[in-house]
Amino acid sequence: MSTKMACELSVYGSDLEPDEVTRLLGIQPDTTWRRGDPRGSRRTAFFDYGCWRIETGIAEEADMNEQLKVLLARLGTHEETLKAMRPPFDLEFGCVIYLDGPLPILHVDADTLQRISHLGAELDIDLYQFPHVSP
Repeated sequence: MSTKMACELSVYGSDLEPDEVTRLLGIQPDTTWRRGDPRGSRRTAFFDYGCWRIETGIAEEADMNEQLKVLLARLGTHEETLKAMRPPFDLEFGCVIYLDGPLPILHVDADTLQRISHLGAELDIDLYQFPHVSP
């Protein structure tokens, strides 16, 4: 395994209806759920909030800034519509980094930070370290 990264943009809230977000933005999400939908494969837990999410997918040796720009580009001209959704909904850009090798680039340029901030979105970065096994 090598270092991999995935980023996503989530709109979420207790009363969020994913289909309404899709209608307002005109963008097909990669993942959605509603409050009360089963959580996980065992179907013994349930979501207590709704979510609409677009994702970059997992990439090797990725640049976080470039992945965030991909998500912002998918919004096209709908950034103001998205911004108007909060409150009552929350916006979050999340990046997950699976470390098994060199650290990826964690730089975010001023323009990208400004656009995320303008939306009123949070930025969450999760790092997962996997042990390196020599052959």
